[in-house]
Amino acid sequence: MINKGKKMNRRHFSFGLLAGVSLTACAPAGSINSKPSLPTIPLGKALVVFYRPSAFAGGAIRFTVNHSEGVVGQLTSGSVLYKIIDAGTHTFWAQAISQDTITLTLAAGQTSYVRGDVKMGLYAGRPTFSQVSEAQALRELA
Repeated sequence: MINKGKKMNRRHFSFGLLAGVSLTACAPAGSINSKPSLPTIPLGKALVVFYRPSAFAGGAIRFTVNHSEGVVGQLTSGSVLYKIIDAGTHTFWAQAISQDTITLTLAAGQTSYVRGDVKMGLYAGRPTFSQVSEAQALRELA
């Protein structure tokens, strides 16, 4: 009987540990519950901050932000992504069922904020980008 109880306790402990790790792994990187700490912009570079406010509507839909240099990251409900990039004109895009693009002209040392949203379509949500002011972005990220 004592041996059986020890096995049961290990099983409960293992289940609890697995559940805790699983929940932690689901948390989005760069959560927007607090003001993000932005990286230092190297000389001759610019910073693009992509964020998506947390929302119930369309919250399960995620999309990948792309650039000609490769994938920036996956934008999920309540997440923030950063991209340090050369100054100049750059196009970013995301595609779920439909595609949206945004083209930014960035100066060296500049930080640009892009809000990602999901617009509900007939069959599925579609990604949309809009460039916003620093004041609006920081207010929405607070």
